[in-house]
Amino acid sequence: LAIPTGAAQRPKSPAAKKDGPADTKPAAKKAEAKREAKAGADDEKTKPQAVDLETSDGVLIAATYFPPLRPDKNTPVVMLLHDFGEKQSVFWPSSSEKDLAFALQDKGYAVLTFDFRGHGHSKTRVGAAAAAPAQKGPAGAGKLDFNDLRKPDQFKTLLNDIEAAKRFLVRRNNAGEINVAKLGVVGSEMGASLGVLWSFNDWQYMPQPGFNVTKQGQDVQALVLIS
Repeated sequence: LAIPTGAAQRPKSPAAKKDGPADTKPAAKKAEAKREAKAGADDEKTKPQAVDLETSDGVLIAATYFPPLRPDKNTPVVMLLHDFGEKQSVFWPSSSEKDLAFALQDKGYAVLTFDFRGHGHSKTRVGAAAAAPAQKGPAGAGKLDFNDLRKPDQFKTLLNDIEAAKRFLVRRNNAGEINVAKLGVVGSEMGASLGVLWSFNDWQYMPQPGFNVTKQGQDVQALVLIS
């Protein structure tokens, strides 16, 4: 599921003024219209997309994918991990080119942000648990709240959220849009701690040459930790 999101759209640029004589030839006008249409189509392709990710333990994670401006098999990608009590929009608060997610996209990166479980819009489970009445309780049941994630065993479940994000990026990798083996992880406070733990686990997957297996790990090439 990948649909355009209105919350993280880049502000519209002012319409460009058209120069030239008033008697522009019809052929030139037609060519200009085609050029503008192509530019508009390219802009649509690079707009942030709201995506829903499902974790291995059945939590629905709200994410936003910033596609690369020039998708290909060498395009690097960055995951941005927010702090405890925050949400993904901290990385694009004003939806401008000055925000981190958009700035990275402008530099040629694909970017993925998401709300950790219990944060933002990631507060529900899928399947039978989602159909049950909302209730406050441990992170493993009912409606999820970040205040219920303070115990070590509950805190570790957040690693499942990052793994779900990685699986999404692997699909984009397999589509030839990015290179997941050029993965960078940026984490703030809680996100930094989780980023270190998850990156360590990612590098425990040993290469299996000669076997036809899907991409598994050893993809994190850079870690940026914000305290």
